Amino acid sequence: MEALKIIAVNYIMLAELAGLWAMLDAGVHTKRRTVIVTKIVILLILLEAILWSLEQWTQTFTRLSLARPFLTATIYILHPIIMVCILQMVDMIKKGRFLLWVPIIISAPLYYSSQWTHVIFWYNEDNHYDSVGGVMKYYPYILFFFYVIVFIILFSTRFSELHHRDRKGVIYGIVMATLGVILNVVAKLEVDYSTLFASVL
Repeated sequence: MEALKIIAVNYIMLAELAGLWAMLDAGVHTKRRTVIVTKIVILLILLEAILWSLEQWTQTFTRLSLARPFLTATIYILHPIIMVCILQMVDMIKKGRFLLWVPIIISAPLYYSSQWTHVIFWYNEDNHYDSVGGVMKYYPYILFFFYVIVFIILFSTRFSELHHRDRKGVIYGIVMATLGVILNVVAKLEVDYSTLFASVL
């Protein structure tokens, strides 16, 4: 029954991703590499949605399960990974692709050790989320916005090369993703970003 509820809550996002996957397999005139990277992004978004649902389930525990900080760290790291894959999907970077992964590689140990080091976030024994004050409290959002800024810079350098339709689509994606994150931060809501990623994609 719990699985049925998860599917019902994520139905629109699942339908969007399934439709996109079907469209990619329907002979769309797109480079093979772009199709492969897009499918990887779809799978990453699905993984993020599953992990989010599991993390929500661990919130109901009266005592802390070590699975919860691991799930939170993985979700935090998946968001920028999805952004990097989207950058590669639209083929905006030709050289130095490895450099895009450096902030993620640096952030991964911070996220996964944070339960014990209290660098960014942690859960107390009663299973309540806590985080440091100041800038580090918003580190996951800062990392996400770093990749949005990279996307905007790369997009602006190739703006003249893109078709008018492509320009509008990319601008729409950037604006909607940024607004979605800002709204959730300002409203202090716990939201699964997989739906946002799927809609933008």
